[in-house]
Amino acid sequence: RWTSLWFWAAFATLVTKLRAFKGLRKCPFGHHATPEPSWRVVQVIRGQLHQWEEYRLHGGTFCIVKLHPERKVLGILEAQKFLMLSKLSEPVRAPDPTWVDFLPSRSAISNLSAEDPPYSINDTTSWYQETSGSTLTDVSVSASDLLAGGREGLPWIGVTGNDTAGRVVIGEDERTEVQDTQEFPYQGIGYVEMIWSNGAMGRCTAFLVSPFVALTNAHCIYRENWGGWIEEASFSPAQYVTKDGVISRPYGTSISCNVATNTGYIHRPNSAQDYAAIFFSNPVAGLGTFMPLVFPFTPKLDSQLFMAGYPGLPQQVFSEDMWESSGEVVAVSDRLLQYTVDTSAGQSGSPLFCPVGSFFDHAAIGMHAFGRLEGNGGPRFVPENEALIFNWMKDGPAACSTN
Repeated sequence: RWTSLWFWAAFATLVTKLRAFKGLRKCPFGHHATPEPSWRVVQVIRGQLHQWEEYRLHGGTFCIVKLHPERKVLGILEAQKFLMLSKLSEPVRAPDPTWVDFLPSRSAISNLSAEDPPYSINDTTSWYQETSGSTLTDVSVSASDLLAGGREGLPWIGVTGNDTAGRVVIGEDERTEVQDTQEFPYQGIGYVEMIWSNGAMGRCTAFLVSPFVALTNAHCIYRENWGGWIEEASFSPAQYVTKDGVISRPYGTSISCNVATNTGYIHRPNSAQDYAAIFFSNPVAGLGTFMPLVFPFTPKLDSQLFMAGYPGLPQQVFSEDMWESSGEVVAVSDRLLQYTVDTSAGQSGSPLFCPVGSFFDHAAIGMHAFGRLEGNGGPRFVPENEALIFNWMKDGPAACSTN
């Protein structure tokens, strides 16, 4: 029955996407001399890392230039085949859960959120204009780099304040539980628990961008006032809670081998650079195609933006289930998005996704990081962080042996 349902759903999607192909053209230029693309896309498709540029041409047409693993202008048929692979992948149904446990009445784990006041959008924008001009340099730094002494003496400026930010519901709480966490794109979104050397524990959300790498917020893996870097993170993609209150982890739980963020965040925690990577030594079983990342995509004001993750108190009820919600974009700056999507602590690191161009229904354009009454928000995927994130995805398990 499931196979039949998937077939007809895939067939309907195929018909819709074939209509989108009407606008596909071969780029009217060579790959050595191209104009500025509308955006770049990075995605792991069937276990292989791809990077390409999309150009919006006149009359609603578009074309594709591949950058990785090879640089090439794609013809119409090549682009059709490639885009279909990036979009259509049969959902992977995991076997019986590797282990389950019962949902406690209350968790002792903190729901991590970005703190106040460093997470004010105005303060962050002002600081970058005064300190760094119009551009920001994002340089990777990992826990093993610092703990091994590779950057000894780096001035660590931690986050101060309290853990009340990031828990903003705007109007009525419109979040709903995800009914099937093993459907795309939910299957790559996971529940994360972290532990620090001082014994502090926390929970966040992360989402897989490759079989070996998940993205989350920097404040979920580094806190100076808790001892700096986390000692370990456990990641459970597609976790859900059954009607009987049992926590099910259909793809098991993966333990981090390393984590990394950017030096800008280490020097001064800020919203624009509040992103990080969690690395795993073994691939997450059964998953090979992941949500595409778009650098950059500028959504229109009042357009719909979607989020899925693991809030601690949705609908004022303690939860370890996956929830989804949507809202309107209320502000876009060079590095940040603001939106009316409802959030609670624990959703930090949740992907922000929306339709992009003519083809993608679910493309990640940033991640959630902080809460404000005038609009929750988080960092965008932009050219300034593209190379760093691309290299994290490219490194994969190699990042586990950087000590």
